[in-house]
Amino acid sequence: MPRFEPATLPRTKAWRQVLHLLSVDGTIPQIAAATVVAARLAFRTAEEDPTLLRTEAFLEALRPTSDVEELGAQLREHISDLRNPITALELLGAIPNALIRDGEERGNSALAELATLALTEVLSEAFRGKGLDPFDAGACQIMRALNVLTRPDQKHRLRASFWGVFLYRSLQYFLSRETSNRVGERRRFRSSAELETWCHQLKDYCLGMAESFLGLRRVVHRFSPQLHIEDERILPALIKCVADA
Repeated sequence: MPRFEPATLPRTKAWRQVLHLLSVDGTIPQIAAATVVAARLAFRTAEEDPTLLRTEAFLEALRPTSDVEELGAQLREHISDLRNPITALELLGAIPNALIRDGEERGNSALAELATLALTEVLSEAFRGKGLDPFDAGACQIMRALNVLTRPDQKHRLRASFWGVFLYRSLQYFLSRETSNRVGERRRFRSSAELETWCHQLKDYCLGMAESFLGLRRVVHRFSPQLHIEDERILPALIKCVADA
C-alpha cells in the first residue's frame, strides 16, 4: 500500500494565494477553490493516469451478483491474483496493489494513487455501514453487502462518496504540511484538536460537493439524456465545480 509525504508547494502566485487564505482565516470553500486552481496541472495529469482510470473502472464495474463464484470472477477482472473464496480484509488490502501497477502501466500521478486509497476507505466504511466486519467477513457476506451497495440508488451514494473522499485526500496531500505549520498560539489553529476539527469540516465539504455535483448530473441526464452528460469525465467537471463555488 502506497505511503505519501505531504506535498511541498511551489511558490507560484496561485499557491501564494492558498497560503494567504490559510493565514487570514479563509473559509473552507475559498481554500478548496484556490487549491484546485493552483493544482490544476496536477489534477489534469491525474485525469489520464492509468491508475485512476483502473480505479474508476473497478468502481463502475461493481454490480450485483448471484453467487460467490460470479463475485470472484467479477473481482478478478480487476484483481487477477485474488483467491476464491476471499475475505473482506483481503479484498480491501488487494485493491491498491492491483490498481497501482509497476512498469509501463503505472502512471506518475500521486493523486491517481490516492484514488486507490479513497476507494479502499469508501468500501471499508460502506461494508461497516452494512454491518460487515472486514476482519471476519467472508465471500458470502461481501456478496450480500455489494448486492445492496450496487443497487442503482445505492451506487450513486457509493460513487459520490468515492469522489468526495478522493477530493479530500487530494486537498490534504497539498495542504497538510502547511496546515501543520499553522498550529500554535496566535496561529490559524490553536491546537491539534482544532486542526483535526477543520480537517473533518473539509472532508464534509468535499463529500457534500461531490454529492451535489453528481446529483445534478443525474437530474440533467434524466431530463436531457440527449446531452450524454454521464459520458463526460467526472474529475475535470468536479474540479471546475469546486473552483467556481
